[in-house]
Amino acid sequence: MKTLLSVISICNMMTTLGAICPQMTLDGQFAMSTVVFTGRAIDQKVVSEDGKFSNTLTTFAVEEMWKGTVEQTITIQTCGGVGNGVPPCSESVYFGVGMQYLIFAIGQPIGHTSTCLPTGLIERSQPTLQWLADKPRVTKR
Repeated sequence: MKTLLSVISICNMMTTLGAICPQMTLDGQFAMSTVVFTGRAIDQKVVSEDGKFSNTLTTFAVEEMWKGTVEQTITIQTCGGVGNGVPPCSESVYFGVGMQYLIFAIGQPIGHTSTCLPTGLIERSQPTLQWLADKPRVTKR
């Protein structure tokens, strides 16, 4: 919980300061993440917490998993609303429905990610996927 609060605080500061990410190794990012998986974005919706601030919830069909509780789908929250006129946060990651991603996120069942974590399209994540190749995968229940 302490790590999650620290990351939320960092993300809130980045919204004000711009995307200034702490320098961290892949080992550190993996250790900090609650879930690490590859998956295809299958659904997306914008939610408003207070009528002013919006987040985007993207649901992924999980394909491979290195860390976390194995689920068929995992929902990831990102800052800002996709396509609703709400300015995105500087650290926000944009997901396209139908696209495959490598996800590093904090929290579960709804995880949170940002550009400060090595989350991205599969085709742009090959160095990180090669790094993960030596890590054991989480098996299905």
